[in-house]
Amino acid sequence: MPKLLQSTSAALVALIIASSGCSRSTQSQKVLTQTSGDVTVQFTVMGANGGPAHSGEDTAVVTVMSNGQPVDDANVLATANMKAPKLAGSPASGRFEGNGQYNVPLRLVATTYDVDVKIVRLNKPAVELTFPVEAWQ
Repeated sequence: MPKLLQSTSAALVALIIASSGCSRSTQSQKVLTQTSGDVTVQFTVMGANGGPAHSGEDTAVVTVMSNGQPVDDANVLATANMKAPKLAGSPASGRFEGNGQYNVPLRLVATTYDVDVKIVRLNKPAVELTFPVEAWQ
Protein backbone atom coordinates (compact mmCIF):
# COMPACT_ATOMS: atom_id res chain seq x y z
CA MET A 1 0.00 0.00 0.00
CA PRO A 2 1.44 3.42 -0.93
CA LYS A 3 2.61 5.56 1.99
CA LEU A 4 0.14 8.40 1.24
CA LEU A 5 -2.79 5.97 1.21
CA GLN A 6 -1.62 4.45 4.52
CA SER A 7 -1.42 7.90 6.12
CA THR A 8 -4.84 8.88 4.79
CA SER A 9 -6.38 5.59 5.96
CA ALA A 10 -4.84 5.92 9.41
CA ALA A 11 -6.10 9.51 9.72
CA LEU A 12 -9.60 8.46 8.63
CA VAL A 13 -9.70 5.61 11.17
CA ALA A 14 -8.50 7.96 13.93
CA LEU A 15 -11.16 10.51 12.98
CA ILE A 16 -13.93 7.88 13.04
CA ILE A 17 -12.81 6.56 16.43
CA ALA A 18 -12.51 10.06 17.90
CA SER A 19 -15.90 11.21 16.62
CA SER A 20 -17.68 8.07 17.78
CA GLY A 21 -16.22 8.58 21.25
CA CYS A 22 -17.70 12.06 21.37
CA SER A 23 -21.15 11.10 20.19
CA ARG A 24 -22.37 9.03 23.10
CA SER A 25 -22.62 9.74 26.77
CA THR A 26 -21.21 7.20 29.15
CA GLN A 27 -22.64 9.15 32.05
CA SER A 28 -25.78 8.06 33.81
CA GLN A 29 -28.66 10.40 34.45
CA LYS A 30 -27.88 12.73 37.30
CA VAL A 31 -30.53 13.98 39.67
CA LEU A 32 -29.51 17.39 40.94
CA THR A 33 -31.07 18.86 44.09
CA GLN A 34 -31.22 22.48 45.21
CA THR A 35 -33.07 24.20 48.03
CA SER A 36 -34.31 27.76 48.23
CA GLY A 37 -36.23 28.78 51.35
CA ASP A 38 -38.82 26.07 52.07
CA VAL A 39 -38.68 24.71 48.50
CA THR A 40 -36.53 21.73 47.47
CA VAL A 41 -36.22 20.96 43.77
CA GLN A 42 -34.94 17.76 42.19
CA PHE A 43 -33.95 18.16 38.54
CA THR A 44 -32.87 15.79 35.79
CA VAL A 45 -33.04 15.72 32.00
CA MET A 46 -34.03 12.55 30.16
CA GLY A 47 -33.62 11.88 26.46
CA ALA A 48 -36.46 10.44 24.42
CA ASN A 49 -34.88 6.99 24.82
CA GLY A 50 -34.91 7.29 28.62
CA GLY A 51 -31.17 7.93 28.80
CA PRO A 52 -29.30 11.13 29.67
CA ALA A 53 -29.77 14.44 27.81
CA HIS A 54 -28.94 14.26 24.13
CA SER A 55 -29.29 16.29 20.97
CA GLY A 56 -32.99 16.38 20.09
CA GLU A 57 -36.19 16.13 22.11
CA ASP A 58 -35.59 15.87 25.86
CA THR A 59 -37.66 16.22 29.02
CA ALA A 60 -36.64 18.11 32.14
CA VAL A 61 -38.16 16.30 35.12
CA VAL A 62 -38.64 18.80 37.93
CA THR A 63 -39.90 17.59 41.32
CA VAL A 64 -40.96 20.35 43.70
CA MET A 65 -41.32 19.85 47.46
CA SER A 66 -42.17 22.37 50.16
CA ASN A 67 -41.44 21.45 53.77
CA GLY A 68 -41.22 17.79 52.69
CA GLN A 69 -44.60 17.79 50.92
CA PRO A 70 -45.15 17.67 47.14
CA VAL A 71 -46.15 20.95 45.51
CA ASP A 72 -49.02 20.19 43.15
CA ASP A 73 -50.21 23.71 42.33
CA ALA A 74 -47.16 25.43 40.85
CA ASN A 75 -46.40 26.87 37.46
CA VAL A 76 -42.99 25.50 36.46
CA LEU A 77 -40.99 27.07 33.63
CA ALA A 78 -37.59 25.96 32.32
CA THR A 79 -35.31 27.85 29.95
CA ALA A 80 -32.28 26.08 28.44
CA ASN A 81 -29.58 28.70 27.88
CA MET A 82 -26.66 27.54 25.73
CA LYS A 83 -23.26 28.23 27.30
CA ALA A 84 -21.08 27.88 24.18
CA PRO A 85 -21.95 29.57 21.98
CA LYS A 86 -23.79 31.80 24.44
CA LEU A 87 -27.43 31.80 23.37
CA ALA A 88 -30.53 32.45 25.45
CA GLY A 89 -33.37 29.95 25.13
CA SER A 90 -37.12 30.34 25.29
CA PRO A 91 -39.08 29.31 28.39
CA ALA A 92 -41.16 26.13 28.24
CA SER A 93 -44.00 25.27 30.63
CA GLY A 94 -44.07 22.14 32.73
CA ARG A 95 -46.92 19.65 32.63
CA PHE A 96 -48.02 18.42 36.06
CA GLU A 97 -47.58 14.65 36.42
CA GLY A 98 -48.58 14.20 40.08
CA ASN A 99 -46.75 13.99 43.40
CA GLY A 100 -44.91 17.28 42.84
CA GLN A 101 -43.46 16.24 39.47
CA TYR A 102 -43.55 18.47 36.39
CA ASN A 103 -42.26 17.46 32.95
CA VAL A 104 -40.90 20.27 30.79
CA PRO A 105 -40.14 19.66 27.10
CA LEU A 106 -36.69 20.83 25.99
CA ARG A 107 -35.10 20.75 22.55
CA LEU A 108 -31.33 20.56 22.91
CA VAL A 109 -28.29 20.29 20.67
CA ALA A 110 -25.01 18.68 21.71
CA THR A 111 -23.46 21.32 23.99
CA THR A 112 -23.63 22.54 27.58
CA TYR A 113 -26.48 24.52 29.09
CA ASP A 114 -27.56 26.38 32.18
CA VAL A 115 -31.23 25.53 32.60
CA ASP A 116 -33.06 28.22 34.54
CA VAL A 117 -36.07 26.84 36.43
CA LYS A 118 -38.71 29.22 37.73
CA ILE A 119 -41.39 27.99 40.14
CA VAL A 120 -44.39 30.22 40.71
CA ARG A 121 -46.92 29.43 43.47
CA LEU A 122 -50.01 31.39 44.48
CA ASN A 123 -49.29 33.83 47.32
CA LYS A 124 -45.65 32.68 47.59
CA PRO A 125 -42.47 34.27 46.31
CA ALA A 126 -41.22 32.82 43.02
CA VAL A 127 -38.24 30.48 43.25
CA GLU A 128 -35.56 30.65 40.57
CA LEU A 129 -32.76 28.08 40.34
CA THR A 130 -30.16 27.18 37.70
CA PHE A 131 -29.03 23.64 36.85
CA PRO A 132 -26.13 22.63 34.57
CA VAL A 133 -26.90 20.21 31.73
CA GLU A 134 -24.67 18.61 29.12
CA ALA A 135 -26.42 17.21 26.06
CA TRP A 136 -24.70 14.58 23.91
CA GLN A 137 -24.98 13.84 20.22
